[in-house]
Amino acid sequence: MTALNSAYGVSERRPQWKIYTMAFAVMLGAGLLALVAAVVAVVAPIAAKQLGSSWQRGIVILLVWMWFSSLALMLGAEINAVLRPPPN
Repeated sequence: MTALNSAYGVSERRPQWKIYTMAFAVMLGAGLLALVAAVVAVVAPIAAKQLGSSWQRGIVILLVWMWFSSLALMLGAEINAVLRPPPN
């Protein structure tokens, strides 16, 4: 947050408890995302095998799903960047 404040030339006006709460929430979100990614990496081949697919088909389905997910994330970030007004 300090880097963004210096990049935009603004001073920090939020209280410390709010800064630490946001940082902790981001850390928990990243940990949860890593956990979900690990579970998907373990469960996807098992699910593909149970559905009767070969390993290659399961991996391709997983990669396509991850590609579409990253496209959706990037589109959301782009929309957020365009619609959010710049700081003063």
